[in-house]
Amino acid sequence: MNTAIKMIAVTAFAALTTGCASNKALQADVASLKNQVSTLQADVSSLKNSSTTASQAAADAQRTAQAANEKAEQALATAQTANQKAESNSASMERMFAKAVSK
Repeated sequence: MNTAIKMIAVTAFAALTTGCASNKALQADVASLKNQVSTLQADVSSLKNSSTTASQAAADAQRTAQAANEKAEQALATAQTANQKAESNSASMERMFAKAVSK
């Protein structure tokens, strides 16, 4: 974009320094350049808005991923606790069975 603005400025300078164009032609060139600059400014503004929206979406996605990770860690902790209790119950039942068989 900066390159486009520089090109426009160089073109305007060249048109103004040649002296070959009439005053009306120069005014038309200047008006055209102003329109092009306005269009470029609008494009830059639009790109900024799009960038901001994308950045916000990425931040939202990151927060969602972090929340999902926290839930997964909680589920893992619950599963590990349940597994430990199941193993403890299984060992207790085996001892009770062995005691009952030995009698």
